[in-house]
Amino acid sequence: MRLYIAEKPSLGKAIAENLPGVKSRDDGFIRVGTDVVTWAHGHILELAPPEAYNPAWKSWNTAVNVLPYPIECFKLLPKPDSKAQLRVIQSLLSQATEVVNAGDPDREGQMLIDEILESSAWKGPTLRLLINATDPVTVKKALSSMRPNSEFFNLYQAAKCRSEADWIIGMNLTVAATKLLANDELVSVGRVQTPTLALVVRRDEAIEKFGARPFFSLEVTLETPQGPIVLTYNPSDESKRIWSEVDAKRIVEEVKQRQSVTVTVTTGIKKESPPRLFMLRTFQGECNSRYGWSASKALELAQSLYDSKHQLASYPRTDCEYMPAGQANDALTIAQHIVKQTSFTAFAPLLSLAVPRASIYDSSKVTEHHALTPTVKSADFKTLTADEQKAWLLLAERFLMSLLPSHQIEETVVSFSHGEIEFSAKGEVSLNMAQSWRALAPHTYKPLPQVADGATLQMAGLRVVKGKTTPPKRYTEKTLLDDMSSVAKYVEDPKLKAILKETSGIGTAATQAKIIETLKERGYVAVKNRELISTPFGRAVVHGLPERLTDPCLTALWEDALGLIAAGGMKPGDYMLRVRGMCKQLVDDVRDSVGKKAIVGDKELVKNKRAKLLEQRRSQQSSSRASATAGLPL
Repeated sequence: MRLYIAEKPSLGKAIAENLPGVKSRDDGFIRVGTDVVTWAHGHILELAPPEAYNPAWKSWNTAVNVLPYPIECFKLLPKPDSKAQLRVIQSLLSQATEVVNAGDPDREGQMLIDEILESSAWKGPTLRLLINATDPVTVKKALSSMRPNSEFFNLYQAAKCRSEADWIIGMNLTVAATKLLANDELVSVGRVQTPTLALVVRRDEAIEKFGARPFFSLEVTLETPQGPIVLTYNPSDESKRIWSEVDAKRIVEEVKQRQSVTVTVTTGIKKESPPRLFMLRTFQGECNSRYGWSASKALELAQSLYDSKHQLASYPRTDCEYMPAGQANDALTIAQHIVKQTSFTAFAPLLSLAVPRASIYDSSKVTEHHALTPTVKSADFKTLTADEQKAWLLLAERFLMSLLPSHQIEETVVSFSHGEIEFSAKGEVSLNMAQSWRALAPHTYKPLPQVADGATLQMAGLRVVKGKTTPPKRYTEKTLLDDMSSVAKYVEDPKLKAILKETSGIGTAATQAKIIETLKERGYVAVKNRELISTPFGRAVVHGLPERLTDPCLTALWEDALGLIAAGGMKPGDYMLRVRGMCKQLVDDVRDSVGKKAIVGDKELVKNKRAKLLEQRRSQQSSSRASATAGLPL
């Protein structure tokens, strides 16, 4: 018997529907011919709490004296509400001759099924089924191209290291901070959560400490036969700005003496490629910008579109913007389904111009899973909620854009120089808006009056315009997600800068939305007009904890190391040795801070925060993916 183990019931159902043979439903599985499809409910196993190793550690008054917990080998325990389904899986394993790991196609999905097999002592042959969408075409393709599960052993090891590292840092530092620095007020600490909070706190403090500095730009108006044209000197490079009003007025007087100037005119064609296909982070960002949705809500909607009920979107937890070359043949079929929807029918004539780009359909750029896109299944809006419709339309719009020609713009620049000061004006004219991707996202372009290169024009006016520097903007969920995914720009240490990649980040596509939601639920940040603002308690946490624990760059290095484990470039044991060593240093730092630092919060806020945390943990018990970290600070 071949036994398929899916990550959740909806995926199991999609697999069963596309297997040949007579189907019969039983309690916790579906029999299809001689094969069986069963499922987990997300993580049905979890790392044991400290008291499972020593009952005395249930009391934090006792546990704080032994930190970091002296645990070498971690235990996995079945979650209380998953014990029955685990028994079903283990019973089926005892009858199986071959197993198919059908976890979601990412690090967590790999671990979710592999840890069941490992804890059940399964030693038989195992295949890996990678399903990026649950529509019949995609599922059947995946079923015909399964690979040995052993090829993903390193990915499983990386996931285990991530899980155990989160436990070590979260469990130890939460107890240490709560008992030693916060007078028993719960301070939830996490490997990813804490540096993410620090990003928000430091941005807010930079805004509050910002001192606006005046600067001066210049405007000159020139007369042309077609009307006036305004040229400016307003460089973004601060080293070239005019900071003195005296200097600005002096330059104005000098230029006025010229009365007329000879201009240089350059014209060129600029190509504007369509936006890249969505990965989860960019989809969440666009949803936040357009609709004000949280990252968590955007993920929930993308997941709903992906699940077997709808089968309208590919796997959502992706950090890739590219597609396998083999799926280029489906692109026009998907586009034809899209233009049948009322919102896109006007763009049906553009399909004659639609071509899958080789730069997008490039298998060498696809990582664990491809971009987030619509599937080949036609959408029936009668079955979708209003928000699901909006989410699908967003995916469809971006997908259709990716197939259409680049937008061409004729750009004209008129300029003249006065010493090192260059005055310029730029005008743009669209050459093919209606026949390009811009037809779906129109933009107004402003042309300049026609001026011949080398023309001499009379000055009609010249003035100084006073401006002032502006502080950085507060984070929105969109911009925080962007910075969580690229923290290298905040690195000042040259050694770290040499190691970190531009794309080094904290958290993953699968966890970042939950991290932001956790910060809100625990009272560390508040949301006002779509902006994230750190609370006094959130700031107290950041300032009270060891600086290394709040450093996003250090966490990004750890995330890069997990990538090395997945690629076979680092031994899991070496990684965990470093994590344990760092944890001991951090606990020692907290102990050294006693009497020097304190984390003080509003007691009523803390009370409400604890209630929300308990409610959150209860909801995690019944969720699928969120249960990967139930009870654990991330």
